[in-house]
Amino acid sequence: FDNIEITGLNLADLNNEELAVLYQQARICQAMTTADIEELSELILESKVFTHMSGRQQTRAEYFADIEDGSLRYFTIGIENPVIEISDDLASITYTSILNADAY
Repeated sequence: FDNIEITGLNLADLNNEELAVLYQQARICQAMTTADIEELSELILESKVFTHMSGRQQTRAEYFADIEDGSLRYFTIGIENPVIEISDDLASITYTSILNADAY
């Protein structure tokens, strides 16, 4: 991924499931940096609510509209110290996001 940097873990230490979760998150981040709404729509559920650092919340449609019209532009995204948890059919990833962006 051209615009994504993953730091704080050794990829060789991850199993295939953990790598798959991290890969999907990196796909989302890359699509954010390229304003690829089609890719984001494929990867993110319609029911998703986005909460910004300011506390502002947006529906998926509102968030995508801001990316699409350039109100919210991501240039690079760092995925720092990711922690991946998998239990049965449920997976989560928690990390510090390091953004280079122009927001509103």
